Amino acid sequence: MADSHDIKFPSPGNVVLRGGCRCGNITYTSTSLPTSMSHCHCLACRQASGSPFQTFASFPIDSLTWTTHTSRGLSIGNTSDESGLSFYEANPWARRGFCGNCGSPVRLHSATSPREMCIVAGSIDEGSVKGELVKPTEHIFLEEQAGWFDLPEDGLGRFERFSEGESDRKIKAWMEEHGRGGGE
Repeated sequence: MADSHDIKFPSPGNVVLRGGCRCGNITYTSTSLPTSMSHCHCLACRQASGSPFQTFASFPIDSLTWTTHTSRGLSIGNTSDESGLSFYEANPWARRGFCGNCGSPVRLHSATSPREMCIVAGSIDEGSVKGELVKPTEHIFLEEQAGWFDLPEDGLGRFERFSEGESDRKIKAWMEEHGRGGGE
């Protein structure tokens, strides 16, 4: 757990949104609105959400403050404070965080984008938003789309993998750097 002297607590006036898990054990605030939103259709997201896709909102990592309510008391920390969260790594470059009590998925952090954190959009308390939330602009990983789901025409970008191929290149470079082959 982070030392409370190392944590920069956001001024309530600077918080632009709040969110958290279903049971309330994990909550977060952000001093920034999301920079983008995407619907991900990959198998890992479908399995984690139990739905045909999972929607993520991307935030600057330093805009988020996490609060964990546990039987041991209250823990407030920055994004690196992981008390109260449980984690699952479906692949070596993406780490999913969820509530250890109710199981609600709340975040995904990719080693290929270390300065941003993807928040599960369904965990955002829309009533707390100061400003206008961005809307999703794309569907990604359609090559793994559920066969039983007919995606309606919604005018959003559609991509077989990542939206611009940049993340594919980052993942391949990360795997090579960490001795895990080039991955295809």
